Amino acid sequence: MDYAGEKFQAPLDLSAIWDKFGPKRPNAERWWNEWESQVTHYDHSYVTDLMDRISDLKPAYQSEWLQEYTPYRINSALGRWDAEYQYWRGVHEKLRHFNDSTHEGDPLPKLNEVLEDPHPSWIPTH
Repeated sequence: MDYAGEKFQAPLDLSAIWDKFGPKRPNAERWWNEWESQVTHYDHSYVTDLMDRISDLKPAYQSEWLQEYTPYRINSALGRWDAEYQYWRGVHEKLRHFNDSTHEGDPLPKLNEVLEDPHPSWIPTH
């Protein structure tokens, strides 16, 4: 239940944090303190915590499945867990790429543009 709540609350929290920055990427200290360390850091952050939680739940789900059902289609069910992990991994990669490819004062697009656009306009062309 914690994971279910967290996966729906996290995007709301991330949007609220992002929107506080305004139209331009803030200075490095503020960016680190309010975004990078809280949202995309590799050790402990919103997105990595979601990846960790879904990974931690998979073995328990498999065990419960096998106590209630036959192994038939267990791999299809577990594939959904893998897909959920890959979703959050993709979010993490897009956000990390944004962190690494922009600097203080660069335009700050809408968060959904960073996460959805396969050819983002915020990547410098020079």
